Amino acid sequence: MRKKEKKKRKRREKEKMAKPKDYTIGLDIGTNSVGWVVTDDQNNILRIKGKKAIGARLFT
Repeated sequence: MRKKEKKKRKRREKEKMAKPKDYTIGLDIGTNSVGWVVTDDQNNILRIKGKKAIGARLFT
């Protein structure tokens, strides 16, 4: 990828981050695990720093 394209992409990402959005945090708390997801009003999974905001943690 060219430098100009990277700069444009970073600028777009910063602009997106600057606009506050309504969001919902979903938690699934179990006895040995925790799951989470961040969604918008239409239940689309949001991205934070380019990664989907969804995951799980297992406890041993």
